[in-house]
Amino acid sequence: MLKSSQECLTFGLFSLVTLIGIPFAIMAMATRGEGWFPGFCCVIALLSLIGFPFAAASLVTSAKAHKFEKNLWNAAKPFRMVGGICVIANFVATFLVALMVGFLIANAALFGN
Repeated sequence: MLKSSQECLTFGLFSLVTLIGIPFAIMAMATRGEGWFPGFCCVIALLSLIGFPFAAASLVTSAKAHKFEKNLWNAAKPFRMVGGICVIANFVATFLVALMVGFLIANAALFGN
């Protein structure tokens, strides 16, 4: 149970790599995909979505630890809770990055800009 809570925190922190993509997605929106290299910001923003599998692993380990918390006291419960907060931040960041890059791609496809 303690190990699962620590794994939840570790995977949750690794899932925060998605937050790296938000500034690049904003930069891609501001420059309309142009800039140093065309599409560079979009590629970096989409590569930042690598954190999504870590968020899924964090949820699985959190569920495993939570199953044992019903009967036993978990000294590492704060680790599990912080890992859950990191997962929520990952989901919000993933949604924002996908929305911004998707808007940029749709704008380029519809208007040729």
